[in-house]
Amino acid sequence: MDHAADAHRTDLMTITRFVLNEQSKYPESRGDFTIVLSHIVLGCKFVCSSVNKGEEQKKLDVLSNEVFIKALVSSGRTRILVSEEDEDAIFVEPSKRGRYCVVFDPLDGSSNIDCGVSIGTIFGIYMVKDDHEPTLDDVLQPGKQMVAAGYCMYGSSCTLVLSTGNGVNGFTLDPSLGEFILTHPDIKIPEKGKIYSVNEGNAKNWDAPTAKYIEKCKFPKDGSPSKSLRYIGSMVADVHRTLLYGGTFMYPADKKSPNGKLRVLYEVFPMSFLIEKAGGQAFTGKQRALDLVPTKIHERSPVFLGSYDDIEEIKALKTFASPVSMLDTGNFVLYDLSSEIIWQSFDSPTDTVLPSQQLSSCKRLVSGVSETNHSSDYCCWRENVTMDLDINGHLYLLNATRIVVKNITERVSVSRDGFHRATIDSDGIFRLYSLGSNKSHGPSSGHPLVINAVMFE
Repeated sequence: MDHAADAHRTDLMTITRFVLNEQSKYPESRGDFTIVLSHIVLGCKFVCSSVNKGEEQKKLDVLSNEVFIKALVSSGRTRILVSEEDEDAIFVEPSKRGRYCVVFDPLDGSSNIDCGVSIGTIFGIYMVKDDHEPTLDDVLQPGKQMVAAGYCMYGSSCTLVLSTGNGVNGFTLDPSLGEFILTHPDIKIPEKGKIYSVNEGNAKNWDAPTAKYIEKCKFPKDGSPSKSLRYIGSMVADVHRTLLYGGTFMYPADKKSPNGKLRVLYEVFPMSFLIEKAGGQAFTGKQRALDLVPTKIHERSPVFLGSYDDIEEIKALKTFASPVSMLDTGNFVLYDLSSEIIWQSFDSPTDTVLPSQQLSSCKRLVSGVSETNHSSDYCCWRENVTMDLDINGHLYLLNATRIVVKNITERVSVSRDGFHRATIDSDGIFRLYSLGSNKSHGPSSGHPLVINAVMFE
């Protein structure tokens, strides 16, 4: 008989024991946080049981929401609750009020119930001071202020993944014991993965950097193998696979959803928190996801999360794709990733030097707007540079190391609404083509409007 193996099997680390061990590291702890987590765990067990019984989607949505609200309020340790199912935040009555705000999606992916796809509960926890009346500002905090986050996935097994700020751990529900047992200690996401996860049905609506990354996943030019596409359509299931196997999960902004589709407080933040604590990254396309400051409880955001190196690739593409917006005056405005103006062409005929840390792809710009095609406007074109207009009419410059726009001749008044394609032709001239014109290499064919001459060095 293998007594050592038997001893190991009987030394069960339940989630309650795990949280109590963590609590013991903080002598000043009052146990409130442990009580909040135990009530969340109770709600997860109830929902798991209901899912396994095959309840209808609509009934399960309502049921799971009520269960978590009642469990959290009855804990006596919560202050404000924000649920995906409720339009307004729930302020706990003073007699049952505590220090914690909990944001949650009680049943994410519930539309997949009938086809047997894994679904789940997502939650995040904030701690606030209890020396004032609660307000929405208590929950409208950046994700980096969360003290804990997790999800419970209901599928072939019931798995709860949790981070209290120190690493990420996974627990599996043992039905015979009715307890979550530690089965995935100290989860670390691989630095680079072989999988990408995205709804490619939205591909026609993506911006150029997103499309370029997906193309790179499919058709790498460095000789590496192509990445595999895996997309379930249930965020909990897709993120769980990403956490264990690495790669990327993304839901970018597009024409249909310019602000993204996923909710910031109870989808983007908790999952980003877990991914970061496991060694990965989460990015909105403009900034670190956990730095985002929401202004509404049901605010949406794009998100790219996963393995550290894979997200670095996406960040590089998004950084190089710094938006240049054409105003109705015919002038161009260059934005950094936080949408602040760092250069504009108004009355600036001389060289303008940009701080390299603000826009790594652009080292220098010289303003210029031209409506005529003078020979002096022709510039050499040394880089394989891609340009595209995004859904907001912003012009994107990709893969440029230095951009020079020169030779002001006269101002022109241009409305961007009449143009659908921006390009640099083989002669080095930047042109916007109207809907009725054909691409040409000179002004005589198709009469494209020549806005700028651009040189890449």
